[in-house]
Amino acid sequence: MTNEAPQQSLQHCPSCGIATQAQWLFCGACGGTLANPVAEPAEPNSLMDGSAFEHESAEVLSLPTTTGLLPDSTDTSVGGRVEAPVEPAVATAKPASRRALRRWLTAGACLVVACLVALGVVAYFSTKSDLTDTRNKLKSTSATLASTQGKLEETLATLTHTQSDLSSTQHQRDDLQNSLNDANAKLAGLQNSLNDANTRVNGQASQIETLKACLAGVLTALSDSANFDYDGAISALNAVQVSCTEAGKLF
Repeated sequence: MTNEAPQQSLQHCPSCGIATQAQWLFCGACGGTLANPVAEPAEPNSLMDGSAFEHESAEVLSLPTTTGLLPDSTDTSVGGRVEAPVEPAVATAKPASRRALRRWLTAGACLVVACLVALGVVAYFSTKSDLTDTRNKLKSTSATLASTQGKLEETLATLTHTQSDLSSTQHQRDDLQNSLNDANAKLAGLQNSLNDANTRVNGQASQIETLKACLAGVLTALSDSANFDYDGAISALNAVQVSCTEAGKLF
């Protein structure tokens, strides 16, 4: 008597509709979650011929082992009889698509991290170069500032010396101005004295002329008297009477 191989229970994926084993938790095609996985009970004392066992083994081997769950124990035959399969342990299968997605995400994250590190290195060296340039410029500016401060101190010293010389020159100018004012005052006094002397000289010259006129008339009168010309002598004295009167006031 020949017993037929028991039919394995199948269920369909609610996402893609592919037929899967009843005890699987995830679909081998799309990775979707299967609802209510059921372990297929084995009939006790059932016999499987060689062709049925080979057919079932071929189906098991043809299933993707990366996405489904297979029973943990293998069927053993004792005395030509097939023992009932033990209920498989439930394990979570990782679909190939999810692993590929994780690989892409990991690769993308590594690429982003590498880019960030590269940008950080470039920014570091760029900042370091800018800092070096800034330090060099700061040193140059400090040297220029020190030189400028030295020149400023020299200029201040020169300015102070010049101000001192200017103050001394101003004092000398004031002294010279005072001397000039004194000289002008003395010159004005001398000019006044000269004017007074000139006035006196002019007055004395007039008096001398008056005295000369008086003396000339007196001489003429004396000459006429010597010649016994008394009328002429009287006329000569009358002519110089005014001059002699003025000359007499001088004495």
